[in-house]
Amino acid sequence: MTGHHRRSIAEIAMYRVKQLFSDHLSLRDYNAQVAEDMAMICALNKITLAGMPIKSTRCLKDAHSGNSSFQIQFIQQHRVL
Repeated sequence: MTGHHRRSIAEIAMYRVKQLFSDHLSLRDYNAQVAEDMAMICALNKITLAGMPIKSTRCLKDAHSGNSSFQIQFIQQHRVL
């Protein structure tokens, strides 16, 4: 990844945060602003995580055939927060 590409990805991430929450910080103190930013990022991470499916695999033994073949079944669930 080039430097320009990384900067572009970071700018898109900040644009998403500003669109979802607010385009400015409401607190005046620098340490409070950092805490406010961290709270926004944590909330964004939870929102993103809630939309991601959980993928897991399960092996099933084929009972219909005489051989010991296995079938892999992919299970997809949604997270509950």
